[in-house]
Amino acid sequence: MSRKALVFFVITGVILLIVWEIYVGWYAPKSHITLIIHYNLDKLMHVVGGAVITAILGLIMGPRRFVSLIIIVIFVSVAWEGAELLFDRLTQEFYRKSIGLWLEDTAGDAFFALIGALAATRFVKK
Repeated sequence: MSRKALVFFVITGVILLIVWEIYVGWYAPKSHITLIIHYNLDKLMHVVGGAVITAILGLIMGPRRFVSLIIIVIFVSVAWEGAELLFDRLTQEFYRKSIGLWLEDTAGDAFFALIGALAATRFVKK
């Protein structure tokens, strides 16, 4: 993928993630939140997030640092989940209600970010 196309992907991905966060955080009715939770639709955004992080790192570090890219994506994913726990009231409530479910959800989030990262490395390498 050309550098220009990669930059376009990053910008589009970041806009998508911001729109998702604004919608879910401020505008989504409870019925939509219930659907998102029930069907784990947020995992799609973790795939996008992992791909965007990988694309950004590919632009900065170059395409040959595959292992470094993956390690950083995993670190950022775990750090993001930690920040949610520290600063997001809904995540804190979820954690208090069921630590086990929160851990399972966090592991799933990191896994799907890794899937996005692995998919993006295919395009970053070119």
